[in-house]
Amino acid sequence: LKHAVGVVRPVSVAFEVIANFRLYTGGVFTSDDCGSGPMDVNHAVVAVGYGVED
Repeated sequence: LKHAVGVVRPVSVAFEVIANFRLYTGGVFTSDDCGSGPMDVNHAVVAVGYGVED
């Protein structure tokens, strides 16, 4: 993903939003709790860049 965003950009990303994400208010969100199947996806974003802090 980092390579694709750096070279191709922008890149669409789909993932499962879990309860912890819905209540998150800032910074870089990390979690090991997520589904991995196509029916688990319920949110989509566009990645346009990356950094190490935000």
